[in-house]
Parts: sequence; structure tokens; C-alpha cells
Amino acid sequence: MSTTSPRSKKKPKLKLVLFDLDGTLLDSSTGIFSAIQYAFTSHNLTIDFEASTLRQHAGRGVEFLLQKINNKLNKDQLLSLKHAAFSHYQTHAVSITHPFQGVKEIIETLKSHDISWGIVTSKTRELTESVLAKVPYYDQARIVVCADDLNYKKPHPMPLIYAVKTLGISPQYCAYVGDTKSDMLAAKHAHCYRIFAEYGYEACVLGGSDYDFKISNLEQLRQWIIYMSA
Repeated sequence: MSTTSPRSKKKPKLKLVLFDLDGTLLDSSTGIFSAIQYAFTSHNLTIDFEASTLRQHAGRGVEFLLQKINNKLNKDQLLSLKHAAFSHYQTHAVSITHPFQGVKEIIETLKSHDISWGIVTSKTRELTESVLAKVPYYDQARIVVCADDLNYKKPHPMPLIYAVKTLGISPQYCAYVGDTKSDMLAAKHAHCYRIFAEYGYEACVLGGSDYDFKISNLEQLRQWIIYMSA
């Protein structure tokens, strides 16, 4: 198991961990697909999709999923469906969104080692805030960066660069945990540790050069945090 970045043989002490939200901290796929189902039904559009098949795309946003399900939607239909899905998600998703097993323990471990943490997501602020309370100790997050906070979103590194600069922490002391290739690309170009959560939605096969450390569950991340804090 590789626990240090290939960038350096010396292990810098970890000071900040940033997390993706959907597919990394929260399993929000049920809420996402419920909102999409409602959007199509409320527009009297017949759809047939398997949520289990589309789960790997759950973190790519509602617009992507709508077009994945029906690639014949025109611009007006897409806009109207998005509005309906967002409205439904904001109202109902919190009741069917849950943290992945081990999130609470991760945050407790970070606190006990005096390591700051935050969230950098491609979800809009409005939708993020509708489910943020499902993240254990969410009020202890030092920063939450959403898709509409800046002019760029992942895979562009700017959201991560913005987070570390705002907190005054050098990226070499920061790790970013995410479940997609876009997450890993953003972390790479922001010069942060790249932690690939293969338990998440995308379930893509990445090569060893695409990440610094790979986890199949959050207990592995907790142990890595302890190691990097020694």
C-alpha cells in the first residue's frame, strides 16, 4: 500500500483534507433519481431507466442524467425538467440522503489530529445546502466550495486552489478525496494529494499514476490520515 505521494520521498504532515460531496461523503443517488423520476412524470414524459445502471453517472449532474435517459430532449424541455428536478430535490432529497459508512469516524479523527477539513463539490450551493446537514459535524467544515461560487468547476483546479488559499494552507499539506477522474485531475493540477474513493459512483478504472492513494472504504482513509499525522 502506497501512503505517500510520488512527488516526494519526504512525508509532509497533513493539515487539510478536502472532500467531494456526492459519491464521497454522501450517498445521494436515491434523491437524485427520485427527483429525475418526478421531473419526467410531472411533464407526462414516459421514461424507462435503471437507477443501478445510471448510478455510475450520479455525480455528473442532473442535466447530464436527463440527456443520458432521453437524448431527444429539446432545450426548453431540458430547462423545464431541470427546474422540476431541482425543486423536488431541494424539498425531498434530505430524507433519502445518507452519509457513507465511516464519515462520522473520519471527521472525529481529523478533529483529534487537529486537521482542518472542507468540501469542494460540483453541486450548486442551493442544492448542496439542501443536503449538507446529512454530513456528520457539517458545521465544523472550514470551507464549502460549490459549483456556482467560482467561474470554474472541476476538473479545473481553481475550486481547490481557492479553498487552500482561503484557508492559508499550502497544497502540499492538503489531500483531496473524490470518486471521479475529474476529481483526481483537479487535485493533480492543484498540487494536492489525490485520494481516489473507488467505492463511489463512477467506479472507473484508474491507473496508478492517476492518484496517490486509493481507498475502497473510509476506514482505509482514516488509517491513512493517522499515518500522515504522525
